[in-house]
Amino acid sequence: MSPMQESRRKRRELREECLRAYHAGDPIGDVGILKFAAQSEPLPAGMDERLDHLRGYVPVFDLDTLRELPEGTFGGAYAKFLEDNGIQHMTYSPEMLERFRDVPYVLRIAMTHDIHHMLIGGDAGIAGETAVAAFQAAQGSLGQRWLAVVVTLALALKYTVERPSRAFRVWANLVNGWRLGRKTPLLIAHRLEEMFHLRLEEVRRRVGLPEEPRLAGIRYTDEIDGAPVPIAVDSAVVRPGAAQESVAKREGRT
Repeated sequence: MSPMQESRRKRRELREECLRAYHAGDPIGDVGILKFAAQSEPLPAGMDERLDHLRGYVPVFDLDTLRELPEGTFGGAYAKFLEDNGIQHMTYSPEMLERFRDVPYVLRIAMTHDIHHMLIGGDAGIAGETAVAAFQAAQGSLGQRWLAVVVTLALALKYTVERPSRAFRVWANLVNGWRLGRKTPLLIAHRLEEMFHLRLEEVRRRVGLPEEPRLAGIRYTDEIDGAPVPIAVDSAVVRPGAAQESVAKREGRT
């Protein structure tokens, strides 16, 4: 079997395992790891070496602890981002983390996706998802670059059809997310979780991002007076049930 055939076999097996894990109700983080593992087979050239210093780095943190951090900290802002957008905190089984502990590329992509959103200023709506996908494609951290570009363009087209009123923001974020990714050092190469206690602006400076994402042209999917509208009600992003729960929580009904 040729290397290409072997890679196709692994991708197929990982996709099938991912679907089984999802339908079996396994931790959502495990499903995400399997998804990114399939998408990243084979690993982008040179990426394993660039992330060798993260081999065995498997940070696990408690969301309640992040909520207790002072306002303005990276960790506190991340916890608020998840809550405002109705995003479930990723949990992982010890077995899955052990299985991929020596494949830092897969773990870092899976475990930092939502952190990417918050750091580069992409909300959880369609424009934000486009910005993050373009950023990661440009960095080479979304699987094979040519495939990542195709997937990102397809994503933007899909969102344009679903929300034509937001087409300009989607395509603007695609362009600006790509530009930002090209000029920013590899984001997944940082031990981001060890910086949760720092100010958000300081973390952005340390990793090479602008302190204010809007300076890079990143826009929210929806906003009022320049402030993001929480995307928990966007059915194109959040699974049924999460939207109502998040809205009720914000209104004090739960």
